[in-house]
Amino acid sequence: MNRRSAWWCAALAWMWLPPPAITQRVPARWTADASVSRAWYLIRPHYGHLYGSTCRADYEEGAAELGGKVEYGIHSGGDPRHGLRPPGTGHACSPAIQAELTAMDTARWTDLRATIVVRLDYIVGPSKRRDDHMKDQIIKTHLHPVARFTLDSLTSLQAGDTVRAIAVGTFELYGTARPVSTPVVAWFDSTGDLFVNAEFTVPPRVLVTEYGVSRMWIGLGWYMWKALTIGVDLRLRRTPASSGTQ
Repeated sequence: MNRRSAWWCAALAWMWLPPPAITQRVPARWTADASVSRAWYLIRPHYGHLYGSTCRADYEEGAAELGGKVEYGIHSGGDPRHGLRPPGTGHACSPAIQAELTAMDTARWTDLRATIVVRLDYIVGPSKRRDDHMKDQIIKTHLHPVARFTLDSLTSLQAGDTVRAIAVGTFELYGTARPVSTPVVAWFDSTGDLFVNAEFTVPPRVLVTEYGVSRMWIGLGWYMWKALTIGVDLRLRRTPASSGTQ
């Protein structure tokens, strides 16, 4: 075989080689199991009724021990979340929560994306009359049915068996989104499920000044409410990443 023939053979062989494999980085993905996840709120002082969650059995069964200080026959202190049983068998929560989290690296938690959506009409507390007033007049769930948190980044990350960080993102309520930062604690159990607890506290007046809730319907709460805490207790299960994710 002469040199020219050898060159053509080499060229044809190269043309028929299979293309090189392209490695795609597929992020790990988790979604919330709503039946064992809880969203909640608490106003301080709660006066025995200014709190609620998406797990109806939390307060209908009298599971909460209010404790704290009693003035004029009403509770003004204590934490009604103390003593709550974890949601699960026999204590399922409503289908109120949709949450998704994706991460490229679960050791360093890089390229992290997360959204949490809560249907507000599922939140219940110890007083149906108060619940109806909150949903119909204060946050108007018929017009603004969901609250939404969108994660932008994690800061102050402490990795380990239990991950601690500050989640920076936006919180949307009453159709208005505002930046928030919230402490987060997360860990894996033996089944591989990811548990996430997060909560943040703001002055209740921001409902009016930043989110546009009517001050008239808050009434005396403008003067009497000192702090509003909003939180989630999530159980996220590993799910396959979508085929279009790279």
